[in-house]
Amino acid sequence: EKEESLAWVNLIEGWKISEAYPCANSAAFENKFGPEDLIENQAPENILNGTTGWKDIDSISTRGFIEIDEALDLDDDSASNKLAYAFREIESDEDREVVFSFGSDDWAQVWINGKVVQSRTPARAAYLDQNRFSAHLNKGNNTILVKIGNAGGDWKFCMGEISRAQEPRM
Repeated sequence: EKEESLAWVNLIEGWKISEAYPCANSAAFENKFGPEDLIENQAPENILNGTTGWKDIDSISTRGFIEIDEALDLDDDSASNKLAYAFREIESDEDREVVFSFGSDDWAQVWINGKVVQSRTPARAAYLDQNRFSAHLNKGNNTILVKIGNAGGDWKFCMGEISRAQEPRM
């Protein structure tokens, strides 16, 4: 399984996952819970200290997907109509713009250093490189918060950094 995750050389692993929160539909996905309030109202680096229930998780599926339902020990019925947050810090050797690759099942929103950089509310199945977005990384420590909702069935996401050599040529 781990070898299959090499589909992305710069796959981001080593996430912390929050507890699950109720989320009846994509409209309810707009509701804010503890981690989101902190990312918007305080320094993003305080997010782990200001909320409880974080669980260390790494890719537990093939191809680097973070399987939230499995990480939280929820069956398909228990995982339906829920949302959770994933948090990760990454280091950068310099200030730079980075292109990220992202895939999610279902709804998702991504913050980097407290700024929303990606938002998707249609329910969908996840696959690698589903969306791309760019964001600024500061020299030193940078925070990533992912909000991921589930209408039912699979509940997962994946995220990787696309190196300059992998970017499409125009």
